[in-house]
Amino acid sequence: MKFTFVTSFYNTEKYIQGLYESLLSQTYTNWDWVVTDDFSDDNTKEKLLGICSKDRKVKYVEQSKKKEMFFNPHWFCKDSEIIVELGSDDLLSPKALEVYLYYFNKFPEVIMISCRANSFLDDGSWNNFEVRNFKNCKNLLCGNILYLKAWRNIIKDIDYNPGDWMEFFYNDLVFNTHLEEHGKVLILPRPLYKYRYTPTSISRKLYTMEKLENMMSENRNIISMVKERRGEELETIHPYFNEVVDLSLPFMDVDFSMLDRQERIGYFTTSINENKFKLIKELVFDQDVYLNKFDQEYEWGFYYIKTMTDVALLKSTIHKLFDNNSKCKVRVLVDKNDDVLLHEKIFKDVSNFLVQKYFYNYNCFGFCLLSVKLQDYEKNYIN
Repeated sequence: MKFTFVTSFYNTEKYIQGLYESLLSQTYTNWDWVVTDDFSDDNTKEKLLGICSKDRKVKYVEQSKKKEMFFNPHWFCKDSEIIVELGSDDLLSPKALEVYLYYFNKFPEVIMISCRANSFLDDGSWNNFEVRNFKNCKNLLCGNILYLKAWRNIIKDIDYNPGDWMEFFYNDLVFNTHLEEHGKVLILPRPLYKYRYTPTSISRKLYTMEKLENMMSENRNIISMVKERRGEELETIHPYFNEVVDLSLPFMDVDFSMLDRQERIGYFTTSINENKFKLIKELVFDQDVYLNKFDQEYEWGFYYIKTMTDVALLKSTIHKLFDNNSKCKVRVLVDKNDDVLLHEKIFKDVSNFLVQKYFYNYNCFGFCLLSVKLQDYEKNYIN
């Protein structure tokens, strides 16, 4: 199965090499890359042509008008099997194509696959999580945006250029809802790329409170048109991982998401059953995962915390992951709880416990993921 990346660049010359290197790092190597310059003012075109001259897997195409490839990437790779829409300033996980290949082969009825994303800043620091919850969605009329879309190239001639009337969603919602009429959409609750958050990012420039009503109005108009075209409601989102959307949150760790090899992992929680753990193992099929078992060879230890029982498990076992194994990377995910007071109690209990014995930091985005490493308490926490 061959994948074709498609990227339209506009004034992003400083990101080209990093993006190119993330393609070269792919563990699955049957890919090519179609690129264009969207009439930039910098040296974007020259840099792209330089890469094309040295790498036969990269092809430059000339546009006849601005954003031609941005809106209609399928026009520029009609013979491709799978198209992957790749942002000009983003970075791929080394295993992105390996994972997509696995699920396209497993689910022939799936026409499009999307994933989670980690957001990062220009200085390389982790900005936040990007998590979309599709558990209660039957199709993409929910309006949720898909990340790192990869789709089977079976619709070749439709023009998705919205003209001047669609300001906020560009062609995402129109494109996605049309494509899902031809097959299922699989949402992987696993990050497979990093989304660069810059002052010019669409999410920062458009999704502001003062523009919210206009954005919602446009969304309603799009949905109305799609419903009129369909004539009936379609159930198109594949619910395969619905049961473990929350349990998969520890894997949002940005370092873990960028691994290029198989590693040994301990996953710890009491909030799981055997069937759900099978789904967790399949979600990270490329890793070696064990549930509530201890091994000094672990390279990662993930804790999913949602109940006081999970807290007790953490307190009684975390030291085992560090015994004679200072290289083990431990992540503790404190998930949301319907009981707000209980959630606050759990998070306070967990963070206080970790501060007493371990150095940690955390990023919050509706839940908290704490990065933990063994430290000398007296050296680091003297009042």
